[in-house]
Amino acid sequence: MKFLLSLFFYWPGRLLIEIQYLFPAVGKVMVSGRRRESKFAAFVFSLGFWATLGFVSLVVIQDHEDKHASQNHHISHIGNGHA
Repeated sequence: MKFLLSLFFYWPGRLLIEIQYLFPAVGKVMVSGRRRESKFAAFVFSLGFWATLGFVSLVVIQDHEDKHASQNHHISHIGNGHA
């Protein structure tokens, strides 16, 4: 189970590094080759991926809750005869 969790956490970083390796920026061929073999780089990329995903998820959830609350507030005023 621990292996599956670490693999799940680790794969986005490995995927991002592999994409950088296959399509390196101009002048970055050596850097992308060194990163490909680095477990630390994969960990950092994975951490960045999951942090970004978590942040975006929180923003989307908060935006959804704000819209839902404003709709409920508007509906409660209409139900009371206040427009």
